[in-house]
Amino acid sequence: MRISRVSDIVCIGGESPYWSTSENVLYFVDGRGRRVWRLDPATDERRSWDMPAFTAMVTQSENGDLLIGLADGVYRLKRDSGELTRLGSQPLRTDTQCADGKVDRQGRFIVMTSDRKMQQPLGGIFRVAGDALTPLDDGYRLANGPCWSPDGTTFYCSDSRLRQILAYRYDPTSGALSEKRVFADTSHFGGITDGATVDRDGRLWVAMCVIGKILCFTAAGSVERVIEMPTAGVSSVMFGGPLLDKLYVTSMDVSLFGHPPSPNAGHLFVIEDLDATGLAETPAKP
Repeated sequence: MRISRVSDIVCIGGESPYWSTSENVLYFVDGRGRRVWRLDPATDERRSWDMPAFTAMVTQSENGDLLIGLADGVYRLKRDSGELTRLGSQPLRTDTQCADGKVDRQGRFIVMTSDRKMQQPLGGIFRVAGDALTPLDDGYRLANGPCWSPDGTTFYCSDSRLRQILAYRYDPTSGALSEKRVFADTSHFGGITDGATVDRDGRLWVAMCVIGKILCFTAAGSVERVIEMPTAGVSSVMFGGPLLDKLYVTSMDVSLFGHPPSPNAGHLFVIEDLDATGLAETPAKP
């Protein structure tokens, strides 16, 4: 296994790595820096778009537009013009903000929101469809890490304030959630659960922010592997590369939240020779 830094881009709050299989590039965001990045790791070619507010996540639609989670809602970004258009006729309630989001195997765009103070259970899970944000569940303080099992029938996410990874039964036909349960309690590790992804074998890879670790869980919920990272503020993970066999890891500056400064804060990392392969992300359908 090899861990190395990627490019010289440094974020204040790196988050939401997304590997575009159609372009063979990595998208990610600098939440506090209010910027969306596009990086070709093979050539170090990069492009960025400034955002008007805190930026939580990025994914891609079938037509190539980017879907961005900002503080007050979800937006479509046209890459050529930089035009932003909000999805949903109403902004999010003012005491919440977009926290994370991904697309299910069928192309439904699912976003999670959090309490802006990360204390009260005001956030929830929503499906973005046309001009509507349909609530699927609520009660989240600090939502993170949405992703699906390889067959799409289990939805994983976290309430980071509770240090719990949760799992739902997910209906691939309707997109309905049911049978919520605690998949894993990470309290004994310290830190907080952050961004996550699933590999082809059904293992769940979770960034543990503040303590600088990545946990790999089996589908049964046991810890199979712990990876020590060279910075404390690891924030999210995504498999990428032409063979989807490289794990990209974003990071942030944890001193912003009162923790001791950490070396390599805000850098993007790649882990190679993990003996694991990811799954291609599905672009969002209209």
